[in-house]
Amino acid sequence: MSTTYGESSTTASMSWIIYSGQLVRIKANCFEQTGVYGIIIGCEHPDFGLGLNETWTVLVDGKINTLESYKIWPVEEI
Repeated sequence: MSTTYGESSTTASMSWIIYSGQLVRIKANCFEQTGVYGIIIGCEHPDFGLGLNETWTVLVDGKINTLESYKIWPVEEI
């Protein structure tokens, strides 16, 4: 967060924190432009910030999938 002339403004408009109930986009990698949407159900295997080995249960197209955290991209607020 930065302050310019007494007003607070944030420089980042997106959060990378993943939590239950969040709407996310599922992509195979960071270069994929499109993806399907899903809702986070819960964390299957947490890593407590030690790496990128978290797996999440996600509801996608009416099916529950287990996905690695690098495939999950939070949907930006507009």
